[in-house]
Amino acid sequence: MTGAGEIEATTTVPGWLRIPEDLAPEARSAWVEESVAELRDAWGEQWDARAAQMVPEMLRASLDERPDAHVVFEVWPLALPARARVQVSMVDRASLPDWEAIGCDVVPYDGAAVGPGLAVSRQRDSESEEGLRLIDWGAVFDDGERALFVQVDTVPVLFLQQILAGLHGMVTSLRVTLPSGEPFAARPSALALQDDDGEWPAARMQAEGLADGPEDAA
Repeated sequence: MTGAGEIEATTTVPGWLRIPEDLAPEARSAWVEESVAELRDAWGEQWDARAAQMVPEMLRASLDERPDAHVVFEVWPLALPARARVQVSMVDRASLPDWEAIGCDVVPYDGAAVGPGLAVSRQRDSESEEGLRLIDWGAVFDDGERALFVQVDTVPVLFLQQILAGLHGMVTSLRVTLPSGEPFAARPSALALQDDDGEWPAARMQAEGLADGPEDAA
């Protein structure tokens, strides 16, 4: 992982918690209490004894298991003890895989503050639960030397549907100041330029049943 400089991210819907790193014990306890209060207020009457027991335990685990990414969010879109993890990192461009070679669908991602990028996704069936469809999803912004990589850890497709609005809101808000003081600015990807049928990822997700269409949102 390369030096990030400063990554700014804005969340646009409730239920997005930024997971801090290297907190002292007192600060850890305070963060868990504040986060529990935020979720309890958001859930309202749907907060129950099960949530009161499970959510603090899950948040403590969030701190213990925080990956080595520059920015980490956990997303709680439902009034249930269920979450998704979203990682944001600056990485060396050369460290990224060949997305098509590993079976990912690749489409252009437009509208982000850092410039043009790619949305990459790959679906598969769960081995443990019959009929459960899983998805890996990411957004990649590349300046030719380094890349800003947003990764949603593997989740059920139906869960990804629940976080899409907030996910796109966060991704499009991203801004990066490099260690040199210059802003990070992505260049158009050759993969995107070669895709004659490229389209905004949300539209592609609608076509694949991963997001509601306009008539469903009305």
